[in-house]
Amino acid sequence: MSSLTESTIAMPMGSSKGRMRDRQSTRDSIQIILERSQDAYLRALEMSAASGRVEEVRSACLSLALLRAFQTSLGQGSEIITAAAAEMLASTPAITLHRELLEKIEHKLADGPLDDTKWPVLKRAVTMDHPTSVADSSTPVKGAENIDEACLVLSSSPKQTDRDSAYREYWKSVRARYRASFLQVDQEQVDSLPAEWVIVTINVTEDKNTMFISRHQRDREPLVFTLPLDRQGRRDGEAEEDLFTFDAAKEQMKRIIDESNDGARNAKHVTSQAGKTAWWEKRYSLDKQLKELVANLEFCWLGAFKTILSPRPALSQSALETFGARLERIFHSAIAGGARASDVKTRVQLDTPLLECFAALSSKCRDEEAEDLVYFILDVYQFHGVPVALAELDIDLIGIDLRSALAELEASRPSSPQPSETVFLALDKNVSCFPWESIPILRGRNASRVPSLPFLLHQWSMRDLIYPLASEQGKILVDSKKVFYILNPSGDLSRTQTHFEPWIQSMEKQAGWKGIMGRPPTELELEAVLKEYDLVLYFGHGGAEQYIHSHRVSKLTRCATTMLWGCSSGALVDQGDFDVRGTAWSYMMAGCPALVGTLWDVTDRDIDRLSESVFSKLHLDPSHVSSSTTAATTMLPISAVSLPEAVAKSRDECKLTYLTGAAPVVYGLPIWM
Repeated sequence: MSSLTESTIAMPMGSSKGRMRDRQSTRDSIQIILERSQDAYLRALEMSAASGRVEEVRSACLSLALLRAFQTSLGQGSEIITAAAAEMLASTPAITLHRELLEKIEHKLADGPLDDTKWPVLKRAVTMDHPTSVADSSTPVKGAENIDEACLVLSSSPKQTDRDSAYREYWKSVRARYRASFLQVDQEQVDSLPAEWVIVTINVTEDKNTMFISRHQRDREPLVFTLPLDRQGRRDGEAEEDLFTFDAAKEQMKRIIDESNDGARNAKHVTSQAGKTAWWEKRYSLDKQLKELVANLEFCWLGAFKTILSPRPALSQSALETFGARLERIFHSAIAGGARASDVKTRVQLDTPLLECFAALSSKCRDEEAEDLVYFILDVYQFHGVPVALAELDIDLIGIDLRSALAELEASRPSSPQPSETVFLALDKNVSCFPWESIPILRGRNASRVPSLPFLLHQWSMRDLIYPLASEQGKILVDSKKVFYILNPSGDLSRTQTHFEPWIQSMEKQAGWKGIMGRPPTELELEAVLKEYDLVLYFGHGGAEQYIHSHRVSKLTRCATTMLWGCSSGALVDQGDFDVRGTAWSYMMAGCPALVGTLWDVTDRDIDRLSESVFSKLHLDPSHVSSSTTAATTMLPISAVSLPEAVAKSRDECKLTYLTGAAPVVYGLPIWM
């Protein structure tokens, strides 16, 4: 038990045959204590989950997950325990958002006779001479463009009414699901997701010493790792002040972004050649520091277990079994040492989810990563009652044998390319500030952020009720004609306006786009645009918070896919013990399918390069417009890539591939044009 806090624990952990008898009485007494603690936490959650203090609910959920990890390490693991821990971890990152969403749904469903964004509907407009129904009349009214304008009527077509009804039914279903429990995940719903979707949740304990990283995927058993964040440094004997601790990483991240934000804001004041040279040197230095930081997040914290984020290799069951048997021989022989291997009676087998995860590790991985996996498997043997004399083992030699097994496995893989996966990241309040999409194993891959797994499930359920353009392959399509742009609303981004104005004008002519240029939108305008269009492009400062309040956004029953290319538009604000908040969450609560925003301040030229590349990859350009000359009937073809993939593949278009390239992130679903 003394090694538990320093060891990586997996759920599932593995099974053993011929288990050696250790101090079973001690093991049983500890198990009783763990079960009592678990029951106490479950009772507390039952009373407080819906309305208790958020920080206490979160703490109870993480404590329960840790207790279940300890139970698994003691040989009491099961599919039920793994699933219970995984679903609790997957629900924890957005407790406040779930509660706020329930409140916002009440506003969405409230009948709104006093809705100040609509004219009151007059079903019949009666005059002395012509008692005619306004809605049915086709006679032009003098001095007005149409009858609605003349009579102050906003009439709804049957199609619009049907769509509004569909949205109401959708929000009712979300309310019912959240009222039942937002801390539970229905595996059948997970199995309804596309097979190429992977949901990875990252949580950090209150003491910032342990990270939980869990994975859900259709038709697969959940997988959870409990990772001590300082395990590699302590293993190497590093001094306390040299360890890459959570607090040290967060402090370094804050310093880099603070210095970057200051530089971005002061760029317009740098006029001399020497000043410009010094400014660029500082920017490139920060870019390098950020690249090193995200590499350390992967190397020091995830280590060999980074493969939980990797696509599952296309391996036959026999190849996987052969790999498992090879690992068993390597470690069984190493532990037996000078004795005959047959003298060690206990045989430990890793579960299939673990084998699939480790099979994705490259045979050319760094020595420390191979060592990380070696120590993990040795711990598995110890947890199953096998005494392991670590001081007598040649860890380097075991690592060489492990690399050999991985190389043999790589040689057996089919040469055909694997289908790409979309990784959804559900990040708790402690880790959302880091650009996880740019760690080496995720850089360039499809990755999107979601508040939690339950939130993704209800977003995905929206497609059946609402999206008329959902394709047979399950892709959620956005009508690329129904686009509204807001370009330089503050009037001081003349360079950005000059850069995009020709492109926008051509899209107005060929695709029928509409928008606002060089003036601020009113709140009513922006609210109407978000409700009526399929895609909204914003090129201005921030996340347009100065033009529409967040509470107005979150109360919308429908919200367009939105790209906010302003500074820090996708950042979530740290609020201490409470959950993070930000513009992105308001759009998610409004039903926004997907949102692009930046995590920190960026310079206009560099982010313009990236956004231009995104538009090109999504086929939002005149070269992909149909040959039809009628804008009303022109449809852009389905894009070759999804929105998250377009953003991922555009990061290197920037001069500062990390300081600017890592800033944009996608929230929500992988939509296609």
